[in-house]
Amino acid sequence: MNYAFDTATAISELEPGSWSTFLDGNWSINVVPNGGYSTVPMVKAMLEATGREHPLSVTTHFYKAAEQDAAATVTAEVLRAGRSAANASAALLQEGRERSRSVGVLGTLPPLDAASEPGPPPPALPPLDECIRRDPGAQGFPIPLGEMVEMRIDRDFGEAKTAEFHGWLRFTDDRPVDELALGLFADALPPAVLIMNPKSGWVPTLEITVHIRRRPVGHLIRATVSSHDIADNMLIEDVMLWDESDALVAQARQLAMLLR
Repeated sequence: MNYAFDTATAISELEPGSWSTFLDGNWSINVVPNGGYSTVPMVKAMLEATGREHPLSVTTHFYKAAEQDAAATVTAEVLRAGRSAANASAALLQEGRERSRSVGVLGTLPPLDAASEPGPPPPALPPLDECIRRDPGAQGFPIPLGEMVEMRIDRDFGEAKTAEFHGWLRFTDDRPVDELALGLFADALPPAVLIMNPKSGWVPTLEITVHIRRRPVGHLIRATVSSHDIADNMLIEDVMLWDESDALVAQARQLAMLLR
């Protein structure tokens, strides 16, 4: 099946080290492509450049907001190729200007049937149908991403005294979750600061690092999102993702601005 996420993150080689892509506005927050989404074409380019199977760790810096519903160019180069892992960097460009850059560690995750520790257990969370679906217009501007990724959280906005909540994520077209999807999901849920104050405003990501720990199984992801350092119009946010087998499959941390 040709899922929307795969079409919206497709890359096509132009020449060695350079690919074309198209940033679909259906994956935006307001009019800006979601950072987790716009990073995926760069991850795909790094995987092609290195010949490795999976992203293990990807750090992305966002320089200027990308344009939605517009073509982009991705460049990638191999920095080091080792036995167990390779290092690469990639850039996303529009109108000749670099919008973001990723540096990645690429390799191969253990097979699903390999014996391994599942990591810390997931949090207790009400069933999907009992959680609150995020309203794509709740922040005062459109969130097209909410029509592509179903996001449900365990409490309503404004109900918490700390910036932390738990939630569920899945593609609305029932696409199975894989390693590339984890990079999107790590940045898809609303910022934790909104749980305390729904009118906090725009919270753009400056930098995000996503660690992929295990191959995910199933279609549904359980998440914890928290911020314990919110000061001087900046915040650090942590995300942990578990799959349907209750294995911890990814962790992420980002630095974001709080524009009131």
